[in-house]
Amino acid sequence: MKKILTACIALALAMPVFAQKMIRNYSFEYVDALGKPISWAPQNSDGKYAFSLDTLVARTGKLSVLIKRKPDTGPEKTIGLCNTLITRALLTGKKKITITAYIKTENVTEGVASIWMQLNGNGRIVADKNSDAHGISATQDWTQHTIELPLSEEVGSIGFGCKMSGKGNAWFDDFEVRVDGVLLE
Repeated sequence: MKKILTACIALALAMPVFAQKMIRNYSFEYVDALGKPISWAPQNSDGKYAFSLDTLVARTGKLSVLIKRKPDTGPEKTIGLCNTLITRALLTGKKKITITAYIKTENVTEGVASIWMQLNGNGRIVADKNSDAHGISATQDWTQHTIELPLSEEVGSIGFGCKMSGKGNAWFDDFEVRVDGVLLE
């Protein structure tokens, strides 16, 4: 009984350490009980895009995120995003953030697949950037995309992720985040 009580106390003391471990999931390999990628959320305000984890197409590992325009959703231009967040604790005193990811497309028309990031501070957007100018369309194999922005003390968080506009399929995998050149793991 004493061994069980000791084990329970040790586990209880260790819980805060485990609870603080952030799962970044930049290659989408970790999923929750519903099969959704941990630490990522789709944004689809008009319901025109479908988001899923693809088990057949991945650059590395077993999974990638697939964003595709739903059929018969009309001609209006719109976007589908899948994003995650970095909090201020990792940014204090830092000068630059660089986001890199790989994108693969199939039959993308009337738009592009790209990555994006937004620096947020005190209820406003401090800066934002995407790779639309170098985004990919048509059918292309895995292509690396990189964007970067300078950081300042006013940045409280950074949202970033996958972006799809137009029709077709776009897969995203293997995000890397570097703050001042150091890989964030």
